[in-house]
Amino acid sequence: MVTLELRWFAAGAQSSDELRDFAGDGTLEQRRDHYLLGTGEHRGVKRRGGAVVEDKRRAGVELLELDCDGRRASARVERWRKRWPQAREFEDSGSWLVVAKQRAVRQLLGVRAELTNLQLELPGGAPPSKELGEQAHSLAVEGLAGELTADELVAVARRLLDQWPQLRETVLGGLCTGYPGWLAGVQVG
Repeated sequence: MVTLELRWFAAGAQSSDELRDFAGDGTLEQRRDHYLLGTGEHRGVKRRGGAVVEDKRRAGVELLELDCDGRRASARVERWRKRWPQAREFEDSGSWLVVAKQRAVRQLLGVRAELTNLQLELPGGAPPSKELGEQAHSLAVEGLAGELTADELVAVARRLLDQWPQLRETVLGGLCTGYPGWLAGVQVG
């Protein structure tokens, strides 16, 4: 499967009320995902519940801009090839970082949008780097590559910000990258 993803990360958490409002039906998902460290910003390996659930490799990046209150925000649309390998493929792999998530998901114009609070849990209880912070949140839109273009994904993000103007600061001040890019700077040990 090939997806197009546009995601921003920013420090601090969103309130539970804001997440419920974003979800539409008020449903929030709680989960803990484990990310393999040391894969760089071009690859992400994620497992949940002990099993690898996703191995994705970046297949391209389109650098666009998003107009946000008369200011320009980075809109880095990443194309990802995803596969779902056997768990034993990564049995002896290096360090894994736990990211506790509280997610609000909704559909908007045929695209999945999510607002997620993130809590980092480094191996051995080590504190996260100051650049990442302990708590953060992410705003994302994602769809299938064959069903929409990068420009269309940015247009959905623009529409999302029209509906939730309080998220404009996340886009204007946040880091626009995928999870592998956000986690690439984590140092363990």
